[in-house]
Amino acid sequence: MHSTYDAMEFIKSLRAQLRCTGSSECSMEQGTMRVDANISLRSNGTQEMNTKVEVKNINSIRNVGDAIAYEIMRQAESLERGEPVTLHTRLWDPDKRVTMAMRAKFAGPCVPDPSVPVIRIDDAWLEKIREHLPEIPAGKAERFMADYDLAANEAFAMSQERDVAEFFEAAVKKDVTPCKAATWIITHLMPALRDRNLSLGETLLTPNRFAGLLVLLDQDRINAGAAREVLLQMLEKEGRPEELVAAGGFQQVSDATELEAIVARIIADHPSDVAGFQKRNQKVFGFLMGLAMKASQGKANPKRLKEIFSKRLKTL
Repeated sequence: MHSTYDAMEFIKSLRAQLRCTGSSECSMEQGTMRVDANISLRSNGTQEMNTKVEVKNINSIRNVGDAIAYEIMRQAESLERGEPVTLHTRLWDPDKRVTMAMRAKFAGPCVPDPSVPVIRIDDAWLEKIREHLPEIPAGKAERFMADYDLAANEAFAMSQERDVAEFFEAAVKKDVTPCKAATWIITHLMPALRDRNLSLGETLLTPNRFAGLLVLLDQDRINAGAAREVLLQMLEKEGRPEELVAAGGFQQVSDATELEAIVARIIADHPSDVAGFQKRNQKVFGFLMGLAMKASQGKANPKRLKEIFSKRLKTL
């Protein structure tokens, strides 16, 4: 590997594949995965590597990148001063953002331990293991693009974690378009989980309830803002989406008479802004829409509201 980016992406890929097999949670923060990084430099135009230095027990992907970047800089400065790089082990201090010497390193050669048996891995054993492996993230991403017509970035996001991939596929079986399901998972669900430091399995949200919420959105029974609020509630509350929508008063207002009354009031209360729109200031339209949405407490059907506004403003 030739950069901090290479190392960080390798760890992400390795972690995703191990999680996919179910062999480990691979949580660097909780200690079920750690990284030891070996860093050595070489002069430009040569293939000969200098003495390596190992940074041990790094506990996050970000720290992997930061530790390697710092060590590259530290070793380069030492070599520029004519000081040799010595074989030893260091630790990364995330608070001071420096590596610190830990201990000298044994140069070898290694001595075989008679209590450790020889392990031989042949092609037949490898093939047997491959037959029992689940679909790996890279293959899953390719299938998601082919089967669900997802964009590359959507397919990548949906395939990296096994629980997310299974959640996504279960949701799209419930009359939800794959693109909409992926968009809401990426844009709204995953950030909410990160903010709460939760996994999908630690919430009350199920694929069926998630799909039900998106169906309500498709049917214009709620708008996007209400759907976001209900989605957050569904992480910790039971009940069908319809019940949470009713309990919270999130039903979308689509009644033409009610929306026309809101529009008429906004237009009457803001004559200078209306005059600005008539002078082709298109930004005013968004401002008036925002006032109307606020007046409806965020419940107005944006599509119907926009149609009514456009019609009324053209007749003034």
